[in-house]
Amino acid sequence: MKNKRLDWLDAIRGIGAIMVMILHLWEKHLEQMSTPHSIINVIIDFLIRGAYDFGKIGVVLFFAVSGFVIPYSLLRYKNKNITRFIISRFFRLYPLYWVSIILAIIFVNDSFSAKQLIANVTMFQGFLFIDNILGAYWTLQIELAFYILCVFLFMFKSLQKDYMVILNIYGWTVLALALGIIRSITGIEMPVALPLGLAVMFFGLAFRKYKFKEGSINTKTMYITLLSFLILMVPISFCAYSDSWYKYVMTYTIALLSFILLARSSNKKYTILSFLGKISYSVYLLHPIFALAVYDRLIKTEFGEIVGSYSIIVLAIICALIAATIFYYVVEKPMVKFGRFLTRKISNPDKSQISSSVYETKPKVM
Repeated sequence: MKNKRLDWLDAIRGIGAIMVMILHLWEKHLEQMSTPHSIINVIIDFLIRGAYDFGKIGVVLFFAVSGFVIPYSLLRYKNKNITRFIISRFFRLYPLYWVSIILAIIFVNDSFSAKQLIANVTMFQGFLFIDNILGAYWTLQIELAFYILCVFLFMFKSLQKDYMVILNIYGWTVLALALGIIRSITGIEMPVALPLGLAVMFFGLAFRKYKFKEGSINTKTMYITLLSFLILMVPISFCAYSDSWYKYVMTYTIALLSFILLARSSNKKYTILSFLGKISYSVYLLHPIFALAVYDRLIKTEFGEIVGSYSIIVLAIICALIAATIFYYVVEKPMVKFGRFLTRKISNPDKSQISSSVYETKPKVM
């Protein structure tokens, strides 16, 4: 069977990026409204963040997709895997990220210190307890932690082992519970989101192994693991996020079940969503600049008063998608291509030795 790109994964990423952007724009909308408690606002607000968090559902979907595809980029090569992995991930993440920092400084946040700027350039600012220049950067540190873990497990030949993947899901979930308890008792804001994000990513990896029969993970193991995670989300959320604990339980439940349902429709084509998935990293990084900033600047103008906030939200989304598309083709795609060129130059492997994308595989029927 010929390799094909997994459109449903792109579709999930596209959905996730749009959900995050809609949540942030909706929060901007409520800040500007003189009647935020009107009936229509109350209804929409409930649908977006009443019983769950629309944006965090998108983030959890991102994490699950990362777990599904990222480890494969380590395992698919026959030699020099770690070097290739580091190079490909560097050119995938950093060039566009640095561009977003420059744009953020110009258009959004000019009140930062040299220390904050240097830390943000590394993308490790969260581990250094230094604020992000843009709030959206917080998820990138969790991604980096997952990459480091994957490399570590690969070095010890554990990334391929099913039991280690399952053990990581349970281990990071239990750590999240421990941090949540500490947070509840001491009031110290422990980083509960980090182990939860890692648990979701390893769930994505386990689901890949299950879906494509790349190991011995069966249906029973997969769904017992999922159920155990969702059950533990109740005390984790209650301890760490007591005021809105039910939202976190609902958010993670909806996100993971949606991920599984979309995976089961993997034979379908998602033309528009697939394209949004391809530009999703650009959308995620640039929407605070080209969506939120556009909204802020237009909503207070005469034009904004005439067309209304909802129209400005739509216009801001369109601007963000146009900007993301441009930066995808001008920055992101060329840098990813250059990263692949460098990985091929390392040892000049036979082209049949690798797939052109971690999204490509030979899917098997479930």
